[in-house]
This record gives sequence, structure tokens and C-alpha cells, in this order.
Amino acid sequence: MMAASKLCVWLVVLGTLIHVAAPAPVPAPSSSFRELEQTPYFPIVCKIIQIDVQFGQVSAEGEGGASGASTNSDEEESYVCLADTLDGGFDQAYRIINLPPTILDQLDAMDSSSSLAVAISMVYLDAANATLLVADDAEIAAKQELNQQGERRRLAKSQGVNKVLVIRVTHKNSAPSLTKQQLAGRIFGLGEAAARVSLSSQFRACSFSKLRMIPGKGDGIENGVMEISIDEPVSGDFSVLALENLVVNKASRAFGALSSSFDHVLIVLPRGYKYDGRSYLAYGYVGGLRAVFEDEWAGRISSLFHEVGTSP
Repeated sequence: MMAASKLCVWLVVLGTLIHVAAPAPVPAPSSSFRELEQTPYFPIVCKIIQIDVQFGQVSAEGEGGASGASTNSDEEESYVCLADTLDGGFDQAYRIINLPPTILDQLDAMDSSSSLAVAISMVYLDAANATLLVADDAEIAAKQELNQQGERRRLAKSQGVNKVLVIRVTHKNSAPSLTKQQLAGRIFGLGEAAARVSLSSQFRACSFSKLRMIPGKGDGIENGVMEISIDEPVSGDFSVLALENLVVNKASRAFGALSSSFDHVLIVLPRGYKYDGRSYLAYGYVGGLRAVFEDEWAGRISSLFHEVGTSP
């Protein structure tokens, strides 16, 4: 996790392009994913990037008046594949299974400043479960990069102005307990619910007024916050990734590539979704654009600072 006080410009370092044919797959997919092999396969190019996931349950009154404090919380590093898909998906996040040992070894050797760009000749897609299955006989080209490379990566800023978009998500009539006004107040210190201590004020204070987090602007955005409703069903052990993908798709149709308009995108979801079958609190893409929060954790300064510090 990159502390906010250590935000800096990373040097660009290119890895060596390595072509490998997938050997015996590790780990073997479950039989349920083998059913995907009955569906059409397609090639894909994606970045495998690290995310830091905070797991736990919530109870009692949290900091800053946010309902919910962590109990038995823990943090784990995980990897997802970010890709545009042939079915029209923008910058979608998938867990990826059946990668060959050569690629797994590269991931194990990477530090948090890097991602792995991969081109895979054959994958099967389970969009509802945010999962890509690599075919046994797929060929893979891989190149390690620092996270600021590519059109969706930004150089970390230790000073200047960062534009922040907050997306409050309603899914099938389930909405976060924090209102649009409360989110604007706790993240930007704006509006009728303005908090004395906000994400913006803390970054400004910690950077000696050199770094400003300001609300993003655009159609449907008020004080940096927009609302999106999603009706499509999501399910499975990675339901939060599936819902995040639907949200990103809808927002991208409104604004184009989110990285072209915003430095950070904070997605606030209702309760009840899973990451790897577990209750999560928040997660952020290391060196990436997005952070995702379960409900009231988007109103906790410690959680906001932690996750926004993950993405430059």
C-alpha cells in the first residue's frame, strides 16, 4: 500500500517481452468453469494488476459519524485482469484462472509498482461472475510494466490538482445508507452535510496545501457525486467485481474513458456483495484509477485515505 505522504512520480521501466505456450495449467479450474468451454472463446489483451482488499464485518458506530466499525478485519493482496472486451465492455475487472506456471511466477516476482500486460489467444468469459478462464492450449505473450504506463495509468501526483468522481450505486432497489449529500460532505467537505474533516482537507493538510482533491465535473455530477442505477443481476463469489464492471460500463458511456476526465473514481456500493466469497470493506487498484467501498466505508476518513493512496 502506498502511503499518501509517499505519492511520487515513478520512473518508466519496460520489461522484456516473453512468449510462452501454456503448459499444464495451475491451478485446475473447477468443473463449473469447465462448462465455459462449451461457449465461444476469444482472444484478449489485458493488464494483470494488484489490488489491496480490506475484508471484515461491520458493527457499531464508526469514525466521523459513519455507522459501522471494523471487527475481525484483515487485508490481502489479490490480482485482477483489466480489459476491454469484445462484447463492448470498458476497462472491465476479472479474476483470471488457469494461468500457466510461467505467468504465475512472474506475478509472484512483481512488486506493487508493477503490472503485467498479457495477450492471451484463447479465453472463455463468465461475465456474470467476473471470471476469465484461460484455455489449456492458449498462447500468452507477457510484458511487465510500471503501473503508470498505458492509457489508463496516471503518474502519481505529490502536488497539483486531482479530479475525483464519486459514484453512488443503487442495485435493484438496494442503495448505500450514505446519501449523495453525505458523500459530498465527507469526501469533499461540500454541501449541506459538509464535514469539518474530509478526504480533501486531509490531503491538503498532509501535503502542506500542495495537493488538492477536487470534485469532478460533468453532466449528472453534483459536488463531485453522481448516482447510477444498475438492474442487471450479479452473483457468485466475485459479485462485487461483476457489479463494479456494470457501473464502469455505464459511467464510461456517459463520459468516455474515465481516465481521460478523472484522476480517481470512487465507487460506493450497497452492502451484500462478495470478493472471493468473503465480505469486503473496500479495495483499491494499486497504481490504478479506481477504488470500491462497501456503503459507509466510503464515509470513513481512514478507509478513504488508505484506498485513494493506493491509486495515483
